[in-house]
Amino acid sequence: MSVRSKASVADDNLVKELLCTLTESIGDVVYYSSTNTVAQADASDLSTSRVIGFIESKQSDTVCTVRIGGFTVTSGLSVGNRYFLSTTPGQISMTPPTNSGNVIVKVGTAKSASSFHVEVASDLVIRA
Repeated sequence: MSVRSKASVADDNLVKELLCTLTESIGDVVYYSSTNTVAQADASDLSTSRVIGFIESKQSDTVCTVRIGGFTVTSGLSVGNRYFLSTTPGQISMTPPTNSGNVIVKVGTAKSASSFHVEVASDLVIRA
């Protein structure tokens, strides 16, 4: 599931312009892959699971805007459910990953069928 942003002027302090690659798309969950650079986050490894936010827009193939709050999704949310980082790069899921070595990262909660509140958990759990 991909997340789309619904920003307001009050949310401007929740936005960062960062470097990215052709791989990242609007709505992807991302982490810092190096200084001022993001990549698609995924729960299959601790090194790629430290979520910082979602890509709101791409100014070019290598520059993107990352937002850490105020998101909406085009469809598919279940009201009140928590969403977790998926093992599919850049995606979220209602089900936390279950394989050994996967990292469980809560990224937010559905406030309605189309409104997503970003709440990236700071505590990570690695499946044994």
